[in-house]
Amino acid sequence: MKTHPGKPGAGQLERTLDFLIRGGLLLILVLAPLPFGSVETWAYSALELGVALLGLLYLYRLFLFPSTPVVFSRLLLAPVGFLLLMGIQLVPLPPGLLRAISPCTAALYAQTIPGYSEQTRDIAATDAAALGEPAPHKAPWRPLSQAPFATRTYLLKGVAFTLFLFLFLNSFREAKQVRRLLYVFVGAGTFQAFYGLLEYLSGHQHIFAYQKKYYLEAATGTFINRNHFAAFLEMSLLVALGLLFSRLRTSLIVETWRERLIALTDRRASLNLTLLLCIGILAIGLVLSYSRAGIILGLAAAGCFCLMQFWRGWSLKKTLLVSLLAVSVFIPAYGVGYWTLTGRYAVLTEEFSVPGGRWAVWRETAEIARDYPLLGTGVGTFQYVFPRYREATTTAYYDYTHNDYLQVVSESGVAGGILLLLGVASLARLWRRSVGFPGEGAVILSACGFALLAVALHEVVDFGLQIPANLVALTFLAGCLATMSAHASRASEIRHG
Repeated sequence: MKTHPGKPGAGQLERTLDFLIRGGLLLILVLAPLPFGSVETWAYSALELGVALLGLLYLYRLFLFPSTPVVFSRLLLAPVGFLLLMGIQLVPLPPGLLRAISPCTAALYAQTIPGYSEQTRDIAATDAAALGEPAPHKAPWRPLSQAPFATRTYLLKGVAFTLFLFLFLNSFREAKQVRRLLYVFVGAGTFQAFYGLLEYLSGHQHIFAYQKKYYLEAATGTFINRNHFAAFLEMSLLVALGLLFSRLRTSLIVETWRERLIALTDRRASLNLTLLLCIGILAIGLVLSYSRAGIILGLAAAGCFCLMQFWRGWSLKKTLLVSLLAVSVFIPAYGVGYWTLTGRYAVLTEEFSVPGGRWAVWRETAEIARDYPLLGTGVGTFQYVFPRYREATTTAYYDYTHNDYLQVVSESGVAGGILLLLGVASLARLWRRSVGFPGEGAVILSACGFALLAVALHEVVDFGLQIPANLVALTFLAGCLATMSAHASRASEIRHG
């Protein structure tokens, strides 16, 4: 029996569907980091399946309630463009067209695929005769992607993350809803930091039942890699600071010290203290990850955010909170990890300049981008293409470039680079618009912007956004930025209209 708006039970059904969709999105956000950052096949497959089920629920909701407005944001343009680009990379093309678009890809196929060129036509005929089949008369059509199975895997992931963003924008349209979600996100980050600290300081070094084999000298939470753990904490730390500063208010009446102490027991003050505790745990966890870029960028972004809040309006309360946070972080960090951290920074330049180090890998990746300039080698193909360019001095195995921007250009060419710039520009535009907004929402928008900036800069020297859990978190923050910016813009128009 079909339910229509206005009939008994329609409102209840609509609320139930909304609850399921919102709860599902929240569950994905919280659970994604737990199974090693969702890097295992079963983990990101479950994530994709979960988003697909939520998408079907949303379609069912639209079918029952067609009058529901559908939100399309400019943020969706870049990810949808990447999906189309990956689809083009997977389409088999005739040899002539492939040669025109990507001569180096055609040359590679001519050398490796029997029958693709005149030089290998005899090999194809011999193989066909051995199998009792007729010799091929035409060269086979091949796609631009040099590892189609890898590009298909990334295409499915891209569909899941794009759908996650679309569902988020259409499910959470109020600033109050987004604010509650940000508290949950801070809770997830605090759990990661606390669990990582507990395992590291106890020497137990497990991820639940799994005994760690790598990065035993650092806190990693439920992530395998300390840098990916640090990227997640960077985002959580800035959001926690944003929530705390948005709650600070100047007292309109003169209060005695006794009244202020009593006020610490009320609900608002208790939540402020809880946020301060979370910030301390997050910051200490970030430092004891010993992720050099993560520590510098995370704490620098936090410092810039605090300075911006002082610029908006100085207060003794803000100064005391920042001072307390600095003391609570640096004293235990100095006592536990000073020598380890300074030792890691001491070898930083050597890791880049040594033969086969980061500079060499980046230079070799730039050669890939030069040979495949238009549409790249196929998204997700770096680990299969790089061995052909690797110098003899590069003995380590690289499945990622450790520079996501360079890897995007090598795998998707100029087209992918333009789409990447479009996505960054869309986020920067939303963040810039938030500067002029008054009120608590502007503080949270600023914090989300600094969080995204820290991760964006981190990707210059790492590949944290190749980890599904971190990409879910970034997608979530981008959705929060869009929703709160739109809400603040509407409120500003009403106020001035």
